[in-house]
Amino acid sequence: MRKDDPGHPDECEVAFKYWKIFGSADELETVKCECEKGLRGCADCKRQLGAKINERMKEIRERRRYYEEHPELVEKIIREGSEKARTDAQKILAEVRKLVRMY
Repeated sequence: MRKDDPGHPDECEVAFKYWKIFGSADELETVKCECEKGLRGCADCKRQLGAKINERMKEIRERRRYYEEHPELVEKIIREGSEKARTDAQKILAEVRKLVRMY
């Protein structure tokens, strides 16, 4: 198999499936056409796909980095969330006990 051999994107086990997730409709059509015509090699396709995925994940990685640098904020968020969940759960359990006539 050579770079300029026509490809079969619908049979692609990795890259084309991810292009469907991370690429726009125009990009998906371009990738498919170039692959079928042998204008796009698998290595180049995967390199471009990797760049696309990294671009989409950039914001998530930045937020993660922020929270890694501020563990006290994460602990506060977890503590407050736990308190809220506990309060809500107590209300629900009280209602359930009332409905099933427990206690």
